[in-house]
Amino acid sequence: MAAINKSISIGFVGGDPIIVNFDNGLKKVTFSVGVEAPNGSEEPLWTEVHLWRKAAEVAEKMVKVGKLIRVSGRLQIESWQCKKTGAVRSKPIILGDSFTLLDRPKAQENF
Repeated sequence: MAAINKSISIGFVGGDPIIVNFDNGLKKVTFSVGVEAPNGSEEPLWTEVHLWRKAAEVAEKMVKVGKLIRVSGRLQIESWQCKKTGAVRSKPIILGDSFTLLDRPKAQENF
């Protein structure tokens, strides 16, 4: 049986995207998504999302803080050693291949 690494998260964008343009023409967009914590805590579980290429170009224009979003991609764990304490820290990252904004546009009121 083959292993599959697929993550789908639905949550709210925690901050406006950070855009990085590389010399070779590639674009990367990074933002965080808050989802319900698995233990029922009121604090959300924050996951960093990385989008590349065309998805990054679209996200740069459309993704804003507070938007409800669905992101799918591969789950990766990034680890590093804390310089102050020496402890090993880690965080989940979704290497996104697609996203969908789930917010409904606000209806315009015509009187």
